Amino acid sequence: MRGFLNRTPLSLYILVEARKNLGKLGPVGGTIVAKVLIGLIRNAPDSIIGSGTPDPDLSTFSLSDLLRLAGVLENP
Repeated sequence: MRGFLNRTPLSLYILVEARKNLGKLGPVGGTIVAKVLIGLIRNAPDSIIGSGTPDPDLSTFSLSDLLRLAGVLENP
């Protein structure tokens, strides 16, 4: 555990934030997770998001938005 205070994994901060918010990600953790997921989707060979598409507004982007983008859910 030596040096842990200087090299704490980011995932630990996200888990602590979720624990303090009764199991829900807060604004920092939610943004990090969303950006990672969008990056993974964008860089996948069969991506549903093209490289020229701007990032969605993550303050209002939800899982249902992602499913609509993937064509799994119909638009309201």
